[in-house]
Amino acid sequence: MATIGNAYSSPSGGSKVTADNIQLTGVTTSGILTNDSSGTVTSSGPEIIFAKRDSKQTSGIVSGSKIVFTVTETSLGAAISLDEGTGIFTLVGGNTYKLSSSLGRVDLSSGGHIAIRWYDITKPEYIGKGGGKFAHPGSEINMTDAAVAVFTPESNTEVEVRIASTIGVQEIGNFDDFRGQSPHACIEIVR
Repeated sequence: MATIGNAYSSPSGGSKVTADNIQLTGVTTSGILTNDSSGTVTSSGPEIIFAKRDSKQTSGIVSGSKIVFTVTETSLGAAISLDEGTGIFTLVGGNTYKLSSSLGRVDLSSGGHIAIRWYDITKPEYIGKGGGKFAHPGSEINMTDAAVAVFTPESNTEVEVRIASTIGVQEIGNFDDFRGQSPHACIEIVR
């Protein structure tokens, strides 16, 4: 926590910024502090969460199961949260969100594939565009795409990334090699 007491500054635009005994917690690198007539200071700025798995997933890789994100790398704001035990994200209603998720490294057998999509647990239904990976038969080439959705829930909503279909996947997120590419998800408020 930082305390600012009687701080004054003149930004390049010539406006005077003042602060008197403001206590800040969780300060972001970009955002706006406002002070209403009662003296309450609020912060507005980007609201985003970035999450990943901290180990490879080797079980539960079947259609309809989920990718469980176990680590919150970045979290700014209170409108988006992750339960790291279940991999379920909670979104505050009334905001428009951009949801994106990618698998990272996936070990596929020849001709194998995996497709993922964002899933609205509250409705329940798939939302947005699916993404995934497939291996060309007889080659080591992996093609990839992210699962993406733009979503405006009316009320608080829970979402997760689900495996829409899969064949020949041994593991998701290979942490044994030097690349260490893990599945990740990013959700941000866009409006």
